[in-house]
Amino acid sequence: MLKWLFSKFRKRDTEAQLPIVDQRMAQIYLREEVYYVSAFHHLVSGGWIADDEVIVVPSGDEPRLQQAIEGALSISKASIPVPGEVSDFVAALLKAAKVSSYNKFAKLAKSVGVHVIGNVMTVTPERNGGSRNGYESMGEYEIKLEIGSADLSSAVLRAFEIATL
Repeated sequence: MLKWLFSKFRKRDTEAQLPIVDQRMAQIYLREEVYYVSAFHHLVSGGWIADDEVIVVPSGDEPRLQQAIEGALSISKASIPVPGEVSDFVAALLKAAKVSSYNKFAKLAKSVGVHVIGNVMTVTPERNGGSRNGYESMGEYEIKLEIGSADLSSAVLRAFEIATL
């Protein structure tokens, strides 16, 4: 899946560079009462690439979940060039979840994205399309917050109530 994300934007990166916009993103998965949090980096081509670090937080620990999301957003980089080598985010995610395939992971996982542009954070639940179709944004349910809001983990929990398996 990461290779698909990377290859989708590789051609565009060599053709033209988009205007630089300071964007950051974290992705949070909820599977069997455990949160998996990861940073994504914004490419100069406009695409996103996952960081290979996955932070694991048990369900019910909202202060730690907030810290993990803020930490992922703080390491998320904007406007990076397409790297020569791509780390295997899916392998890191599967290792953290102790499952053998992405199909097994996705079958029981909900997903929420946190996207930052400027001083605005957007928390968006996602619809699970399975391992074949991936996750699809449910933008009609997005929650807007100011950067640094103490309500971030609460907004993420509300988004998980909406997100589908």
